[in-house]
Amino acid sequence: MLQPCIFPGPSQPKDFSSILQPILDELRILEHRGMRVACADGFVTAQAHLAFVGGDIPAQSKAAGHSGHTHGFGCRFCLQQGCYVDGRYTYPPVKAEEPIPQYRAVDSFKTINEQYAQKMVSPFSDLRIFHGTFFFPIDVMHLIGSNIGRQIHRITQGKYDVETGINPLRLNSSQSRMIDRCIAESRPLIPSTFSGNVKSLSDDGFLRAVDWIHILRFIVPTVIVDSIKDKTCQATLNNIAQISNILCHPQVDTSSISVLHECITYWHQFLLDLTTKSCLHQGVFTINQHFLTHIPKLLHCMGPMHSYSAFSNERIIGEFKARIRSKKSPGKNASNVLVDFAALRR
Repeated sequence: MLQPCIFPGPSQPKDFSSILQPILDELRILEHRGMRVACADGFVTAQAHLAFVGGDIPAQSKAAGHSGHTHGFGCRFCLQQGCYVDGRYTYPPVKAEEPIPQYRAVDSFKTINEQYAQKMVSPFSDLRIFHGTFFFPIDVMHLIGSNIGRQIHRITQGKYDVETGINPLRLNSSQSRMIDRCIAESRPLIPSTFSGNVKSLSDDGFLRAVDWIHILRFIVPTVIVDSIKDKTCQATLNNIAQISNILCHPQVDTSSISVLHECITYWHQFLLDLTTKSCLHQGVFTINQHFLTHIPKLLHCMGPMHSYSAFSNERIIGEFKARIRSKKSPGKNASNVLVDFAALRR
């Protein structure tokens, strides 16, 4: 599996389709006519297909032709309508007596339907292998690292508290200091192979996505769970850690997907109980919490999230960004960088 291109973010360029046109033209040739590959016993004609489009939420929404997560139908996978609360849309779990929202049909990406937030035809929708919603899969780095992990920390710090109720997950100042002290004392024992670098939860603004993933996988089920005495809260936090572990595992099977579904259901029911009792604000049900409900089906369709995560994407972006500095001739600068990379890695 090869990475054919990295296109700009959701703000630039304005004409998204034109910047993709050259690579799309080449992909159409590769999937229809293929290419001749020289082998030891002769030539072989091989076809190539684009398997998926990865990235963060704004970039994938634009690639799908979707209006984005701030729309009333902000999910690019299904047709669940958000609940407008305090100036934003929230996505609480669907109640048992309510119908399950339908997934967006493959043909819906080929037509404009502004009522359901399909503001433009997806430029990828005419590819032969295009298969609909999960052609734009959820990225584990942005979902767990950049959003869910940080949000859970905000819950423990009281950012979603309601004055009329008590948040059982909230940590007081002494508990927070104890957690930071345990993290500091454990740093000499952390293997050098770990890519995370968590020094303190107090410096949450300096933590990267990979740091938040490590927090959910290793710090939440140990230090944070030990600091909370409520058994239900402990079970809930352990479920969060289990969700993170399954999503980051390079292999999944049907049993692990079943466990994942149970953990997500348990977590959302816990949040729903707290919002019903006015212990947490309804804004806790963000679009990222809603995306969790689609992950079991995503794993059935696309396999482990490790295979299509944005980690390698971000590393490549970092390498190119440090080398492409020209504002006068960025295209020529980028071409020279590509030649240099090809020469170094030949």
